[in-house]
Amino acid sequence: MTVYPNPVGRAGASIWQPSTRYTTDYREQALKHVIESLDSDLFERVTGLTVKDFRALNEVGLFNAQRLEYAIYVFRNFETTSLDYALTDDERQVRHEQERIGGWETVVAPGDPAPAPNGH
Repeated sequence: MTVYPNPVGRAGASIWQPSTRYTTDYREQALKHVIESLDSDLFERVTGLTVKDFRALNEVGLFNAQRLEYAIYVFRNFETTSLDYALTDDERQVRHEQERIGGWETVVAPGDPAPAPNGH
C-alpha cells in the first residue's frame, strides 16, 4: 500500500478534517466551490475562518491542489463502497451511471480519468 503525504500539512489540518464532511453532502461539487459558495457559513463555524481567509490561504499555496484532488477522489471511492453495500448490482449501476464526483477544484464525470496522486 502506498501512503501519500498529508495534502495540506499540519497548518491545513484544521481545515481539511472538517471539510471531509462536505464530501457527502455535495458529492457532485468541487470542494473548493462548496467552501467558497455553497456552504461557507458552516465552513466558518467549523474552522473559525472566513471565506476571505480561506482564499488568502489558497493564494499563498497552503493547499496542494493536485494531492487534494487525488485524496478527495480516493475518499469518495471508499465512501461510495460503504454507501452501496446494501444495493443490488442493478441499483448500483443506475445510481452511478451519471454520477459526477467533485474533487478539490474539478469534477470528474463518468468515463473521465481518475486524478493521479502526483497530479499528472
